[in-house]
Amino acid sequence: MTKISYSDKRVVHLGKMSSMGKIKKPVGYKIEEEDDAVSTVEDPVQHYISNRATQPVLAWRVLGGKAFTPQVPDSAFSFYQAGVDGIPKSSVASLATVLKVPMTDMADLLNVSYKTLGRKANNDLLDGWISSHSIEIAQTVARGLSLFEDEAKLNRWLHKPNKALKGKIPFDMFKYPTGIKLVNQIMGRIEEGIYT
Repeated sequence: MTKISYSDKRVVHLGKMSSMGKIKKPVGYKIEEEDDAVSTVEDPVQHYISNRATQPVLAWRVLGGKAFTPQVPDSAFSFYQAGVDGIPKSSVASLATVLKVPMTDMADLLNVSYKTLGRKANNDLLDGWISSHSIEIAQTVARGLSLFEDEAKLNRWLHKPNKALKGKIPFDMFKYPTGIKLVNQIMGRIEEGIYT
């Protein structure tokens, strides 16, 4: 038997896990199994997009939500500090999941060998450069999710050659900070209604 605990102290008992799809789930709800082990389940990124989450909240979710930091960073400085302190490997894995790319591609983007990344446990902290770079990519992805309002549309756009980038693929531009800045500029032009 499974039960879902909501923040307002309501508890819903479910006979089978398959019936969970019929219940509207709030962000960060808890699932308790009969052995009373509690795990927090994050809603999919699309849930945040549909509810018009802010870009910082989207970036937090793209990086794994509570696995990234227990609370949503409240300022740009908080994201900076998270980068300096190091983010867990699970945040990079979450980013790869949203971008629909394998970890080998993420390792290449972050200029680290796949074997080195693979040896780390999910809760191992990455160094400042990799952490900061991952956060910058996640913030750009969050901006794209706000703009395109759909993960699939954003991923199609990120993996197609772009005229405004002289035929380069936006995803490939994430390898360097200057490339991330250019992709953000193109997104800004799209937000303004300028054809790119």
